[in-house]
Amino acid sequence: MNVYTPTVEEGFDVGKELCASYFKGMFRIVKSVDKRPGDVAFYHIAVSKIVAPKINKHNDLTTWGGYITVGETDRVAAGGTAMANPTAGNVGTGVGDFNTKILTYSGLKEAFGAAGSELALTNDATDIVIKKVWDTVGTYYDEGTDSTKRVGGREYGIVYVSKVKKTFNLLILNNTTGAPIPDASIELVETGLTRVAGLAGTIAMISTITASATFLASAVGFADNQVIVVVEETTLSYNVTIRLTPLV
Repeated sequence: MNVYTPTVEEGFDVGKELCASYFKGMFRIVKSVDKRPGDVAFYHIAVSKIVAPKINKHNDLTTWGGYITVGETDRVAAGGTAMANPTAGNVGTGVGDFNTKILTYSGLKEAFGAAGSELALTNDATDIVIKKVWDTVGTYYDEGTDSTKRVGGREYGIVYVSKVKKTFNLLILNNTTGAPIPDASIELVETGLTRVAGLAGTIAMISTITASATFLASAVGFADNQVIVVVEETTLSYNVTIRLTPLV
């Protein structure tokens, strides 16, 4: 995981710089060349305040990279002068490279977390500490069902780890039309695992998470949305639908 951390950040920095350079050049074109500053609206930028967007988070890069690709096509189709150095295609390549790196990193992060959990479970010193904590919690929460005892344990700070993998079948839909949204990005917030939906707006994510799973979905042209799934010990498969509302 440590090997990929700088790789991901380098990819993010490259994509961020490409976006910044593109917006700088595009603003010059619409103001001085085409003399149509209102064309910035094609990129979801307010005409009254032509300012380059702030790209601080990984999701920001994916979102604005998508806006550039679509916005350039629409602006040129409306008679605008094409941007060069970098082109919208250059930006798309940079953002695509970053997305590839982040997906690789997410998979490694999930594997790293699982390996760390297994190591902790087989470590004698850790077992001693766990037993002391467990005895303390067991004494304090000694009434009710096993399920309610675990709820109390979580409030105390205990993290329950399972070796049983749960499958989450996710479907991302347009909240207005009900149509599937391809290429939507989905993150399992608790683990950082990230995946991209297929053409049918579906993706399967596998995790050993035990309490609750928070899925955050985002897509170009839509407002982000998230759902929280309560995870049961005996339920191994979950069908999750996330609806995204189009941006006005």
